[in-house]
Amino acid sequence: MFLDLSPLRRHRDFRLVFVGQLVSTFGTFITYVALPVQVFALTKSSAAVGLIGSVQLVPLALTALWGGALADSLDRRKLLLRCEAFAVKLYGTPREWRTVAQLQEENAALKEDLGFLRNIMSSGAAPEGIGVSNLKVERDGKPNEYRYRMLLTQGGQRKQDFKGRVQIVARVARDGAMSTLTFPDAAVPDAAGAFEFRFYHKVEGRFAIPEGTTLKGVDVRVLALPGGQVKLSRTINQL
Repeated sequence: MFLDLSPLRRHRDFRLVFVGQLVSTFGTFITYVALPVQVFALTKSSAAVGLIGSVQLVPLALTALWGGALADSLDRRKLLLRCEAFAVKLYGTPREWRTVAQLQEENAALKEDLGFLRNIMSSGAAPEGIGVSNLKVERDGKPNEYRYRMLLTQGGQRKQDFKGRVQIVARVARDGAMSTLTFPDAAVPDAAGAFEFRFYHKVEGRFAIPEGTTLKGVDVRVLALPGGQVKLSRTINQL
């Protein structure tokens, strides 16, 4: 017994509905798989993954009977169009959605970090103290805004976690005069931006320089807490 595909050949509107529903269903099932995987990757909790199913089931259980009766009493074509339009507006246009280029850039950064860690593990030992790799400082959209990222590692015996924070010292020029800006500001408490790790830690952040200035270079410092002792310093002169 074969599937009758003649309606798809004869009716253009039916083909459009069929293809649209096929694409929508495909995306829905990708979400069913991707969402639990993402939640587990972020939380490492099986309970949180199970909670997703419970949260999804509750609205269905509460509205299924009334929703079916409401759908039977309305024009189904208009109801379908309005629901799909609402879904597009809800999910398709938030500013927080990242572009494909940004996702590809983040994926490349992750590959760099994994490559570095693979080299560390294959060598059997890491240099004593705090190290940095994949350090980058680049423009972040607007001319006076920049972002930085790096991967910090702790080598040696690692008897205890390293606690510290990153300090950015930007060298800027305005009308031929040079000056420095510190991020975060010296008045900001040490707890702001503090981190703690035993093996490695990925650091990302942003800073902005005043309009009318030009960034000439950046000093990236890793400060130990408490005390603020400089454990590592790297200089980037060409941006």
